[in-house]
Amino acid sequence: MSDEHAAPTDEQPPLRILGYSDLENAYDDPARVGAFTDLLTRRRDERTLVVGAGDNTALGTLALLTDESRAQALPFFEAAEPAADTFGNHDFDHGRAWAAEWADRVPATYCCANVTGPAERFDGATGGVPDGTVVERGGHRIGVVGVAHPDTADICGTVDELDFSDPVAAANDAFAQLGAVEYRVVLAHCGAEDPTVARGVDADLVLGGHLHSRRTERFGDTLLVRTAGGGTELVEVTLGGAGPDDGSAGVAFHEVDPASFDPKSAPTAEADGGRQGPGDGRTVTPSSDVRAGAESSDRTQAAASLAETYRQRRAALGVDEVVAQVEDPLVRTEDERFGGESRVGNFAADAMRESAGAQLGLFPGGSVRTGDPLAGAVTVGDVVSVCPFGGPVVECELDGTALRAVLEEAAYPHNGDRGWVQFHVSGGRVVWTDESELARATVGGDPLDPDRTYRVAAPEYVVTIAVFGPLRRDNVVAEHDEQWRALVAHAREGGLGVECAGRIARVPPGTVAGESRD
Repeated sequence: MSDEHAAPTDEQPPLRILGYSDLENAYDDPARVGAFTDLLTRRRDERTLVVGAGDNTALGTLALLTDESRAQALPFFEAAEPAADTFGNHDFDHGRAWAAEWADRVPATYCCANVTGPAERFDGATGGVPDGTVVERGGHRIGVVGVAHPDTADICGTVDELDFSDPVAAANDAFAQLGAVEYRVVLAHCGAEDPTVARGVDADLVLGGHLHSRRTERFGDTLLVRTAGGGTELVEVTLGGAGPDDGSAGVAFHEVDPASFDPKSAPTAEADGGRQGPGDGRTVTPSSDVRAGAESSDRTQAAASLAETYRQRRAALGVDEVVAQVEDPLVRTEDERFGGESRVGNFAADAMRESAGAQLGLFPGGSVRTGDPLAGAVTVGDVVSVCPFGGPVVECELDGTALRAVLEEAAYPHNGDRGWVQFHVSGGRVVWTDESELARATVGGDPLDPDRTYRVAAPEYVVTIAVFGPLRRDNVVAEHDEQWRALVAHAREGGLGVECAGRIARVPPGTVAGESRD
C-alpha cells in the first residue's frame, strides 16, 4: 500500500464491509427486498461499513409503470442506510439531472471520480458529486472512491454531455486528494474492467458491479469481489484480520432466501446459521459484533415494513394478472443473455417482430434482465421484468449490406466474461465462426441479399446508442407499441412456448452451416 495509508493499531478490530450492487429488479419482489434488507441489517453493527457499487436504483416493473420511477429504491436506501454508492449506467437512464437529484435525496454519499461535464453537479466544481469520501467505522478511517464504467455514455445513450474518463487514473487521483486513511475501498461499476481497476488502483478492496456474476480474486494487495446482483446475495469482507495470503478467509457470500423471510419469527444474529464461506459451502461462526436481541428484532420489523411497502405498490399497480401458464420454465441467467440462442431471447425477439410485422426481429442480449425463471402462472409483472424499459418498438429499413454490418458487429467478443451474443434473432438465422466472423445469415430462409431492403424491428434503445452502426435513428421508418406492451401481448398469444431451433450458431472457422428454413 502507498504511504497515504495510516497504520492500524493492534487494539483495533478488523474492518467489516457489507457490499452489494445491481439490485435493479429486486424491488419488484417484496419478499426478496425484505429478506435482503433483513439480512443486511442483521449482519451489520456500528463498526460495519455498508456500501453499494451502482445500479441500485429501481430498474424493474414497478419503476417502469409507477410515478415513482427509479425512486422506487428510496425506501430501501432509507432502511439500509448505506454509507456510499456510485453510479451505474442505469442510474443515468433518465439523464444527468435525475441522477444528480437522486444523489441528493438518499442517505448514501454518491461518489464518482471519473465523470465530468458542463452540467451542474457533474462539472467538477465544489458542491458537485464528490470523487470520494472518508468514513469512520470502529476507529478506522476508510477512504471510499467511486468510479463508473468508462463506456457509460455509449451504453446509456442519455448522457452525451458527460465524459467518463479512465477509472484507474481517476481513482488514484481521488485517493491522493483524500489524504491519509487506513483502508481504501473502490466502488467500481466497471464490469469486465473491474480487474483492470483492481490491478491499477492502490486499494485494499474493489467492490465491482455491472456484471451479474459472483467473483473473488486478488490482484497483488488488492481484493476484488462482486456479487451476482438482483438482491440474490450480499458479500461480507473482513480487512485486517489474520488469514491466508490470498485473502479468501476474509470473504463470505450470504445468499438471500425470500421464502424463508418471516418477520414474525426471524432469527437473531446468533441463530443466523453461520456465514457461508467463499463459494465452497463451508460455514464459520458469526462475528460476535453482529447485531442481535431487541435491536435485531426492531430491524427485522423494519425490513418487514419495507416489504409491505413494495407489496402495496405492486398490488395498486395491478401487475399480478396471469397472462400465461408455462410448464417448461424460461431461464434468465447470464448464459441465456449472452451465451448463445436461448428461449427467453427468442421470445423477446419474436415479440419485437410480431409487434412491427417486420421481416426480422432483433433483441439486445444486454436488455434481458436476469431473474427467476418464467414458470407456472406467469403474470404481467413477470413478463415486463424480462425487459423493464420504456420506449417503443422501432422499425428500421436497412439494405442487405447494412444489415450484414449490424450482424457482423453483433458477435464481437466482449472483454472479460460478458459473452458473445449481442442480439437475439427472430425471422432469421445467423451463424458466426469461433473467431466472431459472420459465416452465414438468412432472413425468412433466404440468404442475405445486399440489394434487397429489409424491415428490422428492435427496441428503441438500439438506435439511441452509437454501437451497432446502421441501426440509427435516421433509419427508423415506423414506431410501434411500447416494448413492454409488445412482450405482454406476445405472452398472451402463447409466445412463452417458444423453443430453441438453431437461430444462432457457432462453427469452426472456414465452415458454413447447412440450410435452415426460419
